[in-house]
Amino acid sequence: MKTPALVLSILAAVALCAGTAWTAITQDRASGQAPVDISAGRPAPAVPWGEAMPLPDKARSGGGSRTAFGGSGSGIQSAADHIVNQQCENGGWSTGHASCASPSKSVSSPIALGLLNAYEATGDAAQLRSATDDGDLDLTFVWGNGEFRFGSFTPAFLRELSGVTANPIYSDHAAIEFFDELTAATYGPKDEDTAAWIAGLQAARSGTLINLRPWDFQNLPWVAGEIGKADSTTPADGVSQQDRFRDALLDGLDTLSALVQLDLLGLAGGIRGLALNGNTPFVAIANATDFPFPNEINGIDNLCDLAAVLLAFQNLDGSWSWRSTLQDSPGDQDTQTTAYAVLALSAAQDQGCGPYDTQIDDAREWLWTMQDIDGGFFRFPGGSHSTVVEGEALNAMGAPSLTLEVPAGCLSDTQIEVELWMRNITQVTGFQAFLEFNVFMLNYRGDLSTYTSTPFPLHIQDITTAEVSAGQLNLDGSVALGDPATTTDALLATLVFDVVADCGPTSVDFRTGGKFSSELSFGGNPLATTLVNSPSLTLDDTPPTITCPANVTVNTDAGLCTATAVALGTPTTGDNCPGETAANDG
Repeated sequence: MKTPALVLSILAAVALCAGTAWTAITQDRASGQAPVDISAGRPAPAVPWGEAMPLPDKARSGGGSRTAFGGSGSGIQSAADHIVNQQCENGGWSTGHASCASPSKSVSSPIALGLLNAYEATGDAAQLRSATDDGDLDLTFVWGNGEFRFGSFTPAFLRELSGVTANPIYSDHAAIEFFDELTAATYGPKDEDTAAWIAGLQAARSGTLINLRPWDFQNLPWVAGEIGKADSTTPADGVSQQDRFRDALLDGLDTLSALVQLDLLGLAGGIRGLALNGNTPFVAIANATDFPFPNEINGIDNLCDLAAVLLAFQNLDGSWSWRSTLQDSPGDQDTQTTAYAVLALSAAQDQGCGPYDTQIDDAREWLWTMQDIDGGFFRFPGGSHSTVVEGEALNAMGAPSLTLEVPAGCLSDTQIEVELWMRNITQVTGFQAFLEFNVFMLNYRGDLSTYTSTPFPLHIQDITTAEVSAGQLNLDGSVALGDPATTTDALLATLVFDVVADCGPTSVDFRTGGKFSSELSFGGNPLATTLVNSPSLTLDDTPPTITCPANVTVNTDAGLCTATAVALGTPTTGDNCPGETAANDG
């Protein structure tokens, strides 16, 4: 048996058995119009490809924007309310801000994804309704010939909307009208198949926009894996849509260039796409542009090394700039790029890279400095608002969570430590957590458990003898009345248990039923929280077995008292926990 090094924030006193000036352009595919100059100098925010056809604006009640419900002030609630207030009556958003004079589907999906993330944090029905209104618009968004139309971010948004609303109509729409149509080579007016659609995106994202290729493809591999299918238009090669989109994303990294704008946005999109699709190793990048100097990505073949390149370009203030050559250049920090860098590092960390908790926290702290008093976000220091960037910033904030972290694997008959963490929070003044454990397998050691004094100096540990005997723990903490809220991740408690029984699964979990399972306070109001229970633990006090091979007799080497190249045979080993290994230390 061996004890591997523990990583991240998991602590355990146990033995484990386990072996410079640029012009940004857009193009209307439907009309075939020439690209239109939309900015000079700093590039305009990136918007998904394939949705550029303007939508007619419907009359808005009272001649103003919709009214959101919920609180105001700083943080997620006010940011989401601000976005809802920009929504046009047809369910979309305008390419401008605080106006519905030219609503366009090109900006909708990233904005609506931000609202879904906000709803996970606030539980505000108005935010979910706003996102759903945009999903309903997607169900009617068509080409001139009446065929349904999608942009590069639309399938991901519809997939997520179905998950949040438990209504499959949105995900089914993307599966049938996008992925199935591409499979049958009948998508859109040109009857495109998957390869043709990919080629169209690549052709549009050329020249000064070439770095947007991996950014546009970031959601498509994993969504295709969820609701797409094998691409039967070319049955001989047997390549699935998921793999086609993955290869297109890698092709985008191959063409990533530091010579044009938004290279860090493209890199962040590529990292996030590979991580979401579970591609930790991948075909080595064959980048001929020496991107970015001096940190070359050419030859990188794994997610963690690629994420390290992005991390090397984080500014000292926690942000990322809109171009790699402008690192730590005052005024060139970029809200959109920083938001996607956060999303990329978070996804890579979920795949075992990092940890990047400190860098992600620093980036989120910087993003909050870009929030205006009306709840919206500036594109950059001193810049203007952009609703699409506001949605992306909101999406990067993450949903607040209470997480129980425990050691993995099989645990010997000793003690275990379970950590209660608060993550992805903003403007939080307190928490409550209600836990349960199996008293026949674990004995709570209150005398060894610790309850942190920060960020909440006032604590109530509602832990009575009767409750502990029943396998229940109630934890509560808050700042003093009038004291400022906290905005950073925090370890709230370390709970120690003696293992009193072996050879069985158990866990320490959040209680269901009875009292609400958790509460974070936002301005005195409950804030919806995602609960992450501990994984099942296998308590193990059964030693491994080993049967040695037969004795070996050999002659010594000529003129020596020793023999070399002696085959000793392989022992037979076994353990009730999988993954046992044997080693010869002699």
